[in-house]
Amino acid sequence: MKRAEDYAGGAVGLVIFATLAAIALTVGDEVLSWLRHGIWPGYSISQMLTELGVARPAVSWVGVQRIIDAVLGLHASLAMLVIGAVVAVVVFYVVLWLAQTVQRLFSPLPPRRP
Repeated sequence: MKRAEDYAGGAVGLVIFATLAAIALTVGDEVLSWLRHGIWPGYSISQMLTELGVARPAVSWVGVQRIIDAVLGLHASLAMLVIGAVVAVVVFYVVLWLAQTVQRLFSPLPPRRP
């Protein structure tokens, strides 16, 4: 019988693969655009959120707004990497918990004593 950690490791591997594939597609699209037009497009987190229909956050505190603007100005691949890492950790623990629960439910019972 497979151990619970094997299932969790497989699920995390799948999440990491999907994350790296999304990053590769994003950067690959930028490279093709750069090769075609000679200008690096620089796809930022702000542009990604705008395309997803998320409004740009605005606060009245100047320092906090500068931090938000700086984070939103970072490259979208960095955001995908961070989100992928967080999702991978969450998936690992959820699948680990599920696999351990299933193993406990379906493990053979010890023999009864008369």
